Amino acid sequence: MGSDDNFTSFIQGHGRRLAHLAELLTGDRHVAEDLVQDVLARAYPQWHRLERDDPYAYLRQALINARTDRWRRRLPVPMERPPEGRAVPDHAVAIAERDVVLRALRDLTARERCVVALRYYEDLTEAQTAKVLGIAVGTVKSTTSRALRKLREHPSVELGLKEELR
Repeated sequence: MGSDDNFTSFIQGHGRRLAHLAELLTGDRHVAEDLVQDVLARAYPQWHRLERDDPYAYLRQALINARTDRWRRRLPVPMERPPEGRAVPDHAVAIAERDVVLRALRDLTARERCVVALRYYEDLTEAQTAKVLGIAVGTVKSTTSRALRKLREHPSVELGLKEELR
């Protein structure tokens, strides 16, 4: 299998997971899609080298770095008109719950959002999260505690979701 085929196969297997992680990091689906596209475009020329190690870990770190770069530059997202909608089945309850979580995540700091996304979405240990973010394990623990407290107390989080955060 050629490097192009491996890249395509990797994207098919991990693309949604990367996009979801990016959305958790940014709080905006469209910005997240742009972020993933930028990261994949930068990774593609180096794919033959990246695929030998752990390409998902590399791309996860690249997403975090790209999100941080974008946050530092505070680039506006120009949009003349809203993107065209896709035909999607009506899953109102799931969408409402997702919206509640994303709204609560948006009120966290960038570091808190990163720690929560890596610990609970990526299921990384405290040590792995600390290594990925380049911070101390104690910082991961205190940031996680502070973020979960904020999420539990967030006004948009309903009782049922609060129970899951305990």
